[in-house]
Amino acid sequence: MTNTRLLISMSMLLVSPGLMASPIRYVTLHGSDIQKYDAQLSPWRCEFFAEYPYLFQPSDVPSYHEVQHENVIYESSPQTIMVCAFDDNELIGCLVGLPLKDYHVATSPQPNGECYLADTLFRDIQTRHPYAFYMSELLIKKEYRSSSLVDALYHHIEQAVHTIYPACTELCMLKIEADENNPLCPQDYEALPLTERLEYTLLTAHHFSATSEYAHIIWNTIRFNNISGFDQHTLRLWTKPFSN
Repeated sequence: MTNTRLLISMSMLLVSPGLMASPIRYVTLHGSDIQKYDAQLSPWRCEFFAEYPYLFQPSDVPSYHEVQHENVIYESSPQTIMVCAFDDNELIGCLVGLPLKDYHVATSPQPNGECYLADTLFRDIQTRHPYAFYMSELLIKKEYRSSSLVDALYHHIEQAVHTIYPACTELCMLKIEADENNPLCPQDYEALPLTERLEYTLLTAHHFSATSEYAHIIWNTIRFNNISGFDQHTLRLWTKPFSN
């Protein structure tokens, strides 16, 4: 059973000044080599998806076993790339991506109540962007979240794409439409700077048909006063031209 949570893990990031006392070291892995850090990253994912703007109901945040299934998706593609950031020898963050065509998702309700795509629009996106490299997952420990670390992770993964996925013609990600008026939105929350520094462009109907610009995902969402319910969330497609 395929979990769709990682479709949205790239979408927004809480950016704070960060605490980096020593130079950050970056290591690039690809294919099955990324399993080296599975045990460390799985608990991070569980914590990350309970945060704003995702706000997964804690009872629905994936268990270690369920998150391991996402690792299988990554490790099954020889062109998956993971850039790890280390402070001394401590893993503090990573960025993971893979060819968009290699990402497999569920498109119907699941028996265990897991989140799922409410339509087939993601597969439509895959069809329209056959040589896109999908920036799937960005995870950074809270105390290290900073604009400079995000920029560096993107820089390193883009350099690796040139070698590992030479057929790539564009980079892409799906960004959740977050309500910044939500009472659960932290006061210091900032959106991932897709336009200003990362140079991604929001695809609209002007570029492609309306069905290629977004997808819908449904999950059990924490609401104000700790009330939860299944809400539909919209993910917008952002792209960036890429050439070797």
